[in-house]
Amino acid sequence: MIDVTCAVIRDEEERVLVVQHGGESDHPWLWEFPGGKVKRGEDPEECIIREIEEELSISVVICHSLTEVVHDYGFRKIRLIPFVCDTIESDISLAEHAAYNWTEAVNLLNYSLTEADIPVAREYVSLFAGASGEARKDEDAFQGTEPDYINSQLHKSDKDSGIDTELS
Repeated sequence: MIDVTCAVIRDEEERVLVVQHGGESDHPWLWEFPGGKVKRGEDPEECIIREIEEELSISVVICHSLTEVVHDYGFRKIRLIPFVCDTIESDISLAEHAAYNWTEAVNLLNYSLTEADIPVAREYVSLFAGASGEARKDEDAFQGTEPDYINSQLHKSDKDSGIDTELS
């Protein structure tokens, strides 16, 4: 089994990066989260930083890890080690892939992803995409309290104080 890392990379707008394989790859024209094989003596965190710099010429910061995925493609069995990473860079230079796209988290499962990346996308969407279909700006901000409830309480306290908060 081969250990492989991948990165669910978010930009400043909370969009997620997906990259597309070329026609000559093991997964022709399918989309994936970028990453690569862990080298001997390298830990997964070092690997994902190196792979993203090599494949995309950008720097990332690791924010979270997601559940590892073991998948047998028939020609290769992998353990996919996913990380959620942030970047502030937008100037991507592709070294290995045919295309890339920044997309909203809720749209990830609309892409033809490689089989091992599908459970990663599902987990990411379930953890980091809001119920309204919009990506959350700060996944820790509400911790079980919905924005509508916060807004209703804000407006309630504003009305109680005599402050007019309605937009005209």
